[in-house]
Amino acid sequence: MKAPGYVTAEWSFNAERASSHHHEFELDPEKKPEVAPAVESLEKSAVPVSEPLKPVEHKPPTAVYVGLVATGVFAAAATATGVIAMGKTQRLRQHGSSCRSRKHQEERQDLRLAH
Repeated sequence: MKAPGYVTAEWSFNAERASSHHHEFELDPEKKPEVAPAVESLEKSAVPVSEPLKPVEHKPPTAVYVGLVATGVFAAAATATGVIAMGKTQRLRQHGSSCRSRKHQEERQDLRLAH
């Protein structure tokens, strides 16, 4: 049997079938550990008091900066590629299939090859 603040009690027995038993538990209170007397002042204690530790500076590794620069370069390249492709597509649509002049047909052919 368990109860907060008391020593755990246990009762074990072997019983015959169809027998009845009765047992009363008396729980003893737990003994609390004795608290050492408080030190009257820090000056009298044997433990030296030191200054708090200074925070450690943390610098990210160089690879982080290299990764950030590479990401920026790739983003700029992707944007430039998209803008150029959109311009070429727009020029192709402007000239359309109704172009009759040789210059427009050659430019249209060049634009198709670019895709």
